[in-house]
Amino acid sequence: MRNIKNLVLYKADRRRRYDHIERLCRRSIDWDLIQRHYPDMMRVAVSIKAGKMPPSTILRRLGSESTKNKLYFAFRELGRVIRTVFLLKYLDDPELRRTIHAATNKSE
Repeated sequence: MRNIKNLVLYKADRRRRYDHIERLCRRSIDWDLIQRHYPDMMRVAVSIKAGKMPPSTILRRLGSESTKNKLYFAFRELGRVIRTVFLLKYLDDPELRRTIHAATNKSE
């Protein structure tokens, strides 16, 4: 995986200390922000799934007001959770690393 040394992990709980990866953790997840905006996040997801609103429109709306849009920040925080879980699996699972490495090194 490229630039793995530049990747950032986010802790589930800021009080928790991790022996081997503590220096990779930038900060902790704001679970309250996700919980507070969860109903709105679900409405957005259902709208996309139902085809009522294309993802590009939602991204444009969230991005245009990103400096003050709390829903944008909630989605960003959820994305950090998902990315951190994936990175931890990637670091822990040699088979996953082999699969990804093989897929990214295919040539036509």
